Amino acid sequence: SVLDQNGNTISTSYHKDGKIRRRTVRTPNLDTIEEYSSPEELASRRKRDQRLLDKGYITQEQFDEKYNK
Repeated sequence: SVLDQNGNTISTSYHKDGKIRRRTVRTPNLDTIEEYSSPEELASRRKRDQRLLDKGYITQEQFDEKYNK
């Protein structure tokens, strides 16, 4: 994580090939003001959440809220 000139925290994670996997910018109050996830990261999260749904750890409504807007 790094701080920008406004005191915001920027967290970035990368794929092995160097492309950005996920980037999040949060204010000093920890409010998220920007979030980016690569298509690969989104597909991975959806697959993980589908397993959680299948096992009953999350509801269909929670899954739909996240992925079927």
